[in-house]
Amino acid sequence: MHARARRWIGVGLLAAALLLLHAAPPVAAQGGTAAQPGQIHVVQQGETAVGIAARYGVSLASLLEANGLRSPWVAPGTRLIIPAPVSPALIHLVRPRETLASLAAQYGVSVAEIMQVNGMTRPGGLFVGQRLLIPLPAAPQPSPTPTVCGAGCAPIVIAAPQRNDIIHSPVQVTGQGAGYEQKLLMRVLDAAGYEIGQGVASIDGAPGALGPFSGVITFTMPAAAQPGRIQVYSQSPADGAIEQLSSLAVTLPGTGLDAAIEELKRGLEARDYLALTALMGDQWQLTFYSSESMMLSQAQAVRQLRTNYLGPGQVLVDLSVDARRQLESLDSLPAGVTHVVFSTGWGAERRDDAFLLFSVDGLGQTRWSGMVYVFDALRPY
Repeated sequence: MHARARRWIGVGLLAAALLLLHAAPPVAAQGGTAAQPGQIHVVQQGETAVGIAARYGVSLASLLEANGLRSPWVAPGTRLIIPAPVSPALIHLVRPRETLASLAAQYGVSVAEIMQVNGMTRPGGLFVGQRLLIPLPAAPQPSPTPTVCGAGCAPIVIAAPQRNDIIHSPVQVTGQGAGYEQKLLMRVLDAAGYEIGQGVASIDGAPGALGPFSGVITFTMPAAAQPGRIQVYSQSPADGAIEQLSSLAVTLPGTGLDAAIEELKRGLEARDYLALTALMGDQWQLTFYSSESMMLSQAQAVRQLRTNYLGPGQVLVDLSVDARRQLESLDSLPAGVTHVVFSTGWGAERRDDAFLLFSVDGLGQTRWSGMVYVFDALRPY
């Protein structure tokens, strides 16, 4: 029998067998530990100095200098000293259609500065989900809330949320103000001043008069925890100019994507099934490329990983691959997937690949929601 046919029969038998498996109670998720400057990092298989520098929020040049290195390529097992950051910086996860030029304009730095701290030799090649270290002289400060109101307008006061509150999407905003047609515009900004959501508030009262307002903003939670802003403002009906603005500092807890990726990489490469279970959602989707997919409980998923895929394999999670673009060229992404990571070394012969899928649960936290498994004999790339 042809090898490919035997694989298809094996997949069918696996699907039938999985129908007989029983679910297990979910295991509580465990939080990751933030890295501290000055610590020692032991290089893992597949890591480079570029990626390690971005992970700890230090420049590539300072990392190389602290360790006496001339190249960003380091051998697994190497112990690297993580230096303290020289200047304020933040890590940016690349979004669709972003370029170095657009990021430089957004953060008020030059393309050359971004390239230098990330060890880049050419200005192209960004991919969605890539982590870039952005050098910042200081955190951008929003315009202060107006305290003087001219003729025909009224100041806007935000009552809730309160300053530095932790917010989730959707967030309800209440307060007092006045605006054209009894409407106020609202938005949520991330730490870089990038708008991540907007909404409209309705004012209760006579047209043009000061009154209580309430509205809801739906926004996209950033991957990492960071300070943010809620802004409520009124616009001129004549030219759209902002007449009154109130800005409130809040805290965006983030979805924990970076921590989830790092923990999944560690868990898979160490075969830590307890950690992998903690990263899973209540339901976990196993999809075979060009074939069927099935929903598994955590217990079912771990059993299959241990017996057929991860247990006999030697998995390497490769964060340098633009996994989303590669997977989208093969097949459409399952609904709700927010991030994709490529890995190899799966199966008994350690020659199969898997695209690891991440989604955000009902509490706004990133979970390992499944994977697309690609058998070596069926690999189209």
